Amino acid sequence: EWFDHRLRLNLTLFDIKFKNLQRSIAQEQNGSLIQRTGTAQARTKGVELETVLIPVEGLNIRGNLGYLDAKYSDFVIDIGNGQTLDASGQQLGLTSKWTGGVSADYRLALPGNGIGGFDAVTLYAAANGRSRYNSSQVNAPLGKQKGYVSADASITFSTPDDRLAFQVYVNNAFDKRWIELTNDLVGLTQFVQDNMGRLWAASATLKF
Repeated sequence: EWFDHRLRLNLTLFDIKFKNLQRSIAQEQNGSLIQRTGTAQARTKGVELETVLIPVEGLNIRGNLGYLDAKYSDFVIDIGNGQTLDASGQQLGLTSKWTGGVSADYRLALPGNGIGGFDAVTLYAAANGRSRYNSSQVNAPLGKQKGYVSADASITFSTPDDRLAFQVYVNNAFDKRWIELTNDLVGLTQFVQDNMGRLWAASATLKF
């Protein structure tokens, strides 16, 4: 921490080995759906940097950046008929090499006696991104997803004791589309599940 706690940095390095990870694929065999299950070994290593900056009272700016190298060190699964699927050395599904984000929230007092009992408002905005990844467990070609950036925002009104708050927010403000999950049913069908897109919502919170 520096500058009277107005700047904080946190750096994390990690190297983790996993054994006996349960992985499975589904495939068609003689008109039936068969679930093939196997165990895998994997290794994840990387670095994460997090920072918080408070340039003026009420304003908090946060940032994070991460690099991840996550691969199967050993993953061979029997898919029947004397055949095997070897994903050793491939990147773990749903993992991106790079992730990052930045956000800011600013709380300020409302003029006079406030509005309807609320005396403060907090403005929030964030952008988060990640590099390309595969949305299936076995890196199916159909599951390839390019990198993307999404943005969120909100406005929150709160009472003097923060006991009651009312918030209006939007997630994925620019309606970006990406693949969240891919399932490759070998010999039968393939399907992908996309994200839900832009979401507008409101919430009220009461603390007892």
